[in-house]
Amino acid sequence: MFGEYGIRKGKCIDDRLIESITGHHLDVKKDDTQRASCGCVKSVDIGTYHTCAHFCRYCYANLSQRQVEENRRQHNPDWQPSRGREDNAPGDEVCDKKDIDWNDIR
Repeated sequence: MFGEYGIRKGKCIDDRLIESITGHHLDVKKDDTQRASCGCVKSVDIGTYHTCAHFCRYCYANLSQRQVEENRRQHNPDWQPSRGREDNAPGDEVCDKKDIDWNDIR
């Protein structure tokens, strides 16, 4: 749409940007679970909602700056997740991510 002005389509999960930062070629496919106009490539989410303090206006992961600040205040950098530990928060589920087929990411 804006290509004639030198503006490329952006991507939240941008293989070109990741390649330029890491210096490694990525052999990845478009994320076919997204709408047709989305340019994102396949990825695996490893983050937690309402924790990023960059506060990008377009970000879907933070709905409330107040919630982010509260979550960051409560963060325990020494916490180690494990099944059945008494310090897991109510509702926390810690499990191994075994169902990733890395060939699907490529």
